[in-house]
Amino acid sequence: MCEGYKKLCETFVQVHSGILNTFKADEICVIEGVISGEGDGPLFQPATPRQENVVLASVNNPATIDAAESFYVGYSPEFLRNFAQYALHEMNFAADDELLDSYGQQYFLKLAEESGMGKIRDFSAYVISPQASEIMPGNMLGLMRRGDVFTLPTFVRYAANTPLFDRVPEPDYEFKVEAPA
Repeated sequence: MCEGYKKLCETFVQVHSGILNTFKADEICVIEGVISGEGDGPLFQPATPRQENVVLASVNNPATIDAAESFYVGYSPEFLRNFAQYALHEMNFAADDELLDSYGQQYFLKLAEESGMGKIRDFSAYVISPQASEIMPGNMLGLMRRGDVFTLPTFVRYAANTPLFDRVPEPDYEFKVEAPA
């Protein structure tokens, strides 16, 4: 699953980059999260609906809008790195900094940034809320979230985010997804 996810990310970025470079057309990227899907979504089971009342948009920066969404739902690089360290510790594996840093990089976003699809760190977002309209650092977008950090999808929990996935040890338990009763 992890290897397939890595190849899928690389393919999406290559195709998207090819289209942008060939047609030179402006691109509007919109993420509508009025009712967001939390959890695994359509890959494993239906996502749990979560009312957030948020819409994110950008022009010609698909990597930046994805990064903004990641910060909004709570998947900062630091959070993912710390989660990986915790999960690997639970499997009695002490990961080195290279592995943990690769996990926190959000592999698909890093590929997109390297292809010129926007910044994934150190960007600002224009925020419109009932309280104010202001420019906010992208890494602070989680302050706009209506509740706790979103539930991590299965592919994030099982190290698909990292190009070094082959260095993650096999856990002692069998991977499975169960539908809710």
